Amino acid sequence: MAVSLRTDEAGRTFFVHLKMGWCAWRVPVGMEAMEGTPWCQVRLSDGNTYYFHQHTRERRWFYPREEKQKEMEPFLDERQGQGEVDLDPDAYEDSEPEEPTDEDDLVFAPEDIEPDAEKRVESKEKETKRQQFFDLLQEAKVTRFSFWKNVHKQIVEDPRCQALDKAERTKAFDAYLERLNAAGSTRKVEGNDGNAKSEREKKLEMLQFRKMLKELGVQTQDDWDLWREELEQDPRGKAVGNEAERKKLYVDYMKELEEAQARVREKEKRRIAELEQDRMEAERKRRKVAHQAAAEAFKTLLAEEIKDPMAEWDDWHPILADDLQRRADAIQFEEQRRLFKAHVQELRDRVESGFKQLLGEVIPPSKKENATWEGTKLKMATDMRFKRCPPSLQVALFQKHVDSSSQ
Repeated sequence: MAVSLRTDEAGRTFFVHLKMGWCAWRVPVGMEAMEGTPWCQVRLSDGNTYYFHQHTRERRWFYPREEKQKEMEPFLDERQGQGEVDLDPDAYEDSEPEEPTDEDDLVFAPEDIEPDAEKRVESKEKETKRQQFFDLLQEAKVTRFSFWKNVHKQIVEDPRCQALDKAERTKAFDAYLERLNAAGSTRKVEGNDGNAKSEREKKLEMLQFRKMLKELGVQTQDDWDLWREELEQDPRGKAVGNEAERKKLYVDYMKELEEAQARVREKEKRRIAELEQDRMEAERKRRKVAHQAAAEAFKTLLAEEIKDPMAEWDDWHPILADDLQRRADAIQFEEQRRLFKAHVQELRDRVESGFKQLLGEVIPPSKKENATWEGTKLKMATDMRFKRCPPSLQVALFQKHVDSSSQ
């Protein structure tokens, strides 16, 4: 074969044309002559192409047009890292490559390529990724008894793990465990019955025994003697060994079962507490809304009944309590009195404000000094603002209005 697959000291794969003595990172997969010219178009395995001169053996990335040939770049020999690399020919078996003959003017034909060359490159890359994955498992301290689900959580973010797809990771993990099992097959543990058992076998027997206890429906209140004979007769119980080992596994299972049930009870207790808290919060909101509605209803009652800004609570409380709609029943006594006083004060402020406005209209600032209550009262007698204001407030507000001019 004219083209062979090689590997350098760093483990990188490249292609060598043994007759011509040149190397390439990518393998040419075909060539097509450019009609009417000495140039040929060569296709590489990665989809790129370059151009090869049949007579001068010149190689270029772009098809050389006559007017631009002097400006074009040299081909791969002068473009390290983009295709060709210069290696010492003495590193190969044919230290002195044969000079090209007329028949070798073309670089080579597809049939010159070593069979399955690209597949071999692919296989080598996969094997490299697989070995790196094995190194990762070793760093993670994976043992023969490790489970993939737990290991995967630990290494999933590592690039060496992500380099393999999901199916390849699982296969590689199983293969790694097989290696560990093969390496540790000579290390046996002597059982009480005199038979050599590996740690993995013991672990499997323990898991099977626990599974049997679960299938039988063993409860935390069950005594060992209740199940002893049945466990001894079951093949999974016999595989464990003697009665002492079975009882120990039984007791351990009971402890774990009690702990699991305790966790369930605690979880249920928290759930009930959260539900009770939610119920209390909902009840608090409901009461708040009901109280606001009752307060608004009582305010409506006050607006309907109390028109006198000088009204007294002791006089009106019995009347409000006899309301046919019972709007005072849902409000506490102290809150009723507070709402009553607030309502009366609002009435008083409204009446005083109207009466003060009326005084300002009847008594201009220039006539305040000579104003008398009797004369002013006659002028205001027909105004509703005068009629609404209680007599006890009228005189006091008049005197305050007149005194303000002298200050």
